[in-house]
Amino acid sequence: MKLWTKIGLAALVAALYGMTDAKDAQACMAAGQPKVKITLEKNGTGKAVISEYDCTMMVRKTNCVVGLRLSDQAQSETRIAIRSLRFVDLATGQPLQGFAPTANPKTTAAWNHVMDGTWYGFSAVYNANVMNKGGLGIEVTFSYDPEISEHRIAQALDYGHVGLAEGDGEGRIAHGHMLEVVQIQGASLTKG
Repeated sequence: MKLWTKIGLAALVAALYGMTDAKDAQACMAAGQPKVKITLEKNGTGKAVISEYDCTMMVRKTNCVVGLRLSDQAQSETRIAIRSLRFVDLATGQPLQGFAPTANPKTTAAWNHVMDGTWYGFSAVYNANVMNKGGLGIEVTFSYDPEISEHRIAQALDYGHVGLAEGDGEGRIAHGHMLEVVQIQGASLTKG
C-alpha cells in the first residue's frame, strides 16, 4: 500500500473517531470513580448522593435510563428499597431542572439483563440545560429496616453499581448506543 494511502486511511480513522468523541457521546457519565454519601433519618428512611456525574454532553430530548444496583455483599439481608432518584447540583443541592426520572419496571428489567443483582430502574426524557458544567450527583431516597446496622446499610450501597444508557420511549435500553456501568467505591454515612 502506498504511503499516501496509509496516511489517508489513518486520517479517515481519526476523523471517524473524532465524530464519536465525548462531545458526541450524548450521555451523562461518571466523572471519575463514584462515591456515596449516605444520610439516615430516624423514621427508617435515608438519602444517598452518588457523585460525581457530568451531563454536559447529553443532548436534550433524549430518552435516558438510569439503574442503581445494590452491592453483592448486602443483596438479601439489607431490606433496603430505593424509592426515588434524581440528579442534583452538588454545589447547591438543588434538583436538575428538566430531568426527573421515575421508577420504571421495564428499565429495571433491562438493567437485570445487563448484570445480575437487585436493580432499581428509572427513566425520563432528558430536557435539562446544564450550561456546560458538570458537578452533578445522583440522589436516591430509600427506606430501610431500622433493625439493620448502619454498617450493613453502607455495605448495601458501597460497591453497588450505577448504570446510565440511552433508552427507547418505553424505558428499555436502546441497542447500539452508549451504555455505562460503574461501581461505587467509597461510602460515608451520617445520621440526619
